[in-house]
Amino acid sequence: MEPGNQSTDIELSLASAPNLRFLFLHAPGCKIVSPHTLPFLNLREVKVDSDPIPIPAADVLALLRLSPAVEVVYACVLHTHNRSDSGNDILNLAHLKDLKILEWLESGQEGHVLCPLEELNSPALERLSFKVAVNGPQDPSFLPTYGPQLRSLIFRSRPPVTVLKIQWCRIPAADLMYSIPFLPNLVCIDIEFIGASDDWDGVLELLTGPVPPSDENLSGCMCPQLNEIFLGRDNKANPDLVADMICSRSPVGCSKLLPHPKIKDCIVGGMQYLSGGRGGDWGYPDSNDL
Repeated sequence: MEPGNQSTDIELSLASAPNLRFLFLHAPGCKIVSPHTLPFLNLREVKVDSDPIPIPAADVLALLRLSPAVEVVYACVLHTHNRSDSGNDILNLAHLKDLKILEWLESGQEGHVLCPLEELNSPALERLSFKVAVNGPQDPSFLPTYGPQLRSLIFRSRPPVTVLKIQWCRIPAADLMYSIPFLPNLVCIDIEFIGASDDWDGVLELLTGPVPPSDENLSGCMCPQLNEIFLGRDNKANPDLVADMICSRSPVGCSKLLPHPKIKDCIVGGMQYLSGGRGGDWGYPDSNDL
């Protein structure tokens, strides 16, 4: 749905759409007004985006509270100050498999804000992508820190996540190291910023198994299926630890692995060669996607 350039109130009602399964909204000044009683029992997929003013995170969460069967959520939302009357109730989305959130933050915004991750319980979640976009100078020193929220979501849900992508917000290394053991099915991990004073050493050591590998199944490694690792930008990885991690995760052994050009670059540059290919991953929902 793409209405004209005017504010639009869209009222979602089971009385008018009892069999609603897919909700795709891309509209300027869009506002979601949802009922407060009956749930959307058939709603499976939600993709919402409002430009130039995103929909408040609290409004999207209110919609999801009425969507117990939702499986896919892509949302561009506005940072929302936590309201004392919300009670921080946990939102249980038992069927949610794919969650992608782009959260807009006004430059210089202060105070505790509502992060959608901290209210979710999603035990079926397989893909989690979360990115913060700052309306103003893109200065990493002012990025919000969402480590506790991510840690809480993962510990509470114990989800079978295979893809974890977190960009333009900080995840302290300690929170990341706490979370990874609860994500044994990881195939791809992409963490752009850790704590400003942190380093990657602990994370690399956590992902390093015995050298040489214990067997062809890499049973001695944390997250044995992990084959895409994106670390960095402002915190460089120790190249020796990177080399140890790579060797420990390859059943072919060091002698066959090290001559590969990319592996050489990875060891010399601390995996930074991987950081250049991220941009296309965040085509965040626009009219083409919806």
